Amino acid sequence: MALRHLYQFYRGRRGAHHRASGLLAQGTVTVTFVPDVPSKVELEADPTTQVVTSSSVLTATVRDQYGNLVGSGISVNFDADLGYTASPRDTASGIATSSINSNKAGTAHITATTTGATLGSTTVTFTPARR
Repeated sequence: MALRHLYQFYRGRRGAHHRASGLLAQGTVTVTFVPDVPSKVELEADPTTQVVTSSSVLTATVRDQYGNLVGSGISVNFDADLGYTASPRDTASGIATSSINSNKAGTAHITATTTGATLGSTTVTFTPARR
């Protein structure tokens, strides 16, 4: 903004083009864009079908309102109605990973949440072990 105003100041003066151009070309500016606060959590499980007592990997992707990955250190809570999750976990470059396992057969409904964001959800179906 300041450079635009400076250019407008010089624009009406004789030789202004050269003076304004010289000022703009003399330096560089580093601009760092940082993500906004968390807005949305997307949750995936791999695999989505697992044998009882085995684990599935949970991956929560946390984005801001513009779709950018949030930074590191955002706490994400993983909850399930069946089995056990490792929670909470912090993001690293917008990604938090956890795991789920269960001693019982059935479908686990899993959510991942963080403050201020819509929750992500997925399911993992645990099947009985073959004998």
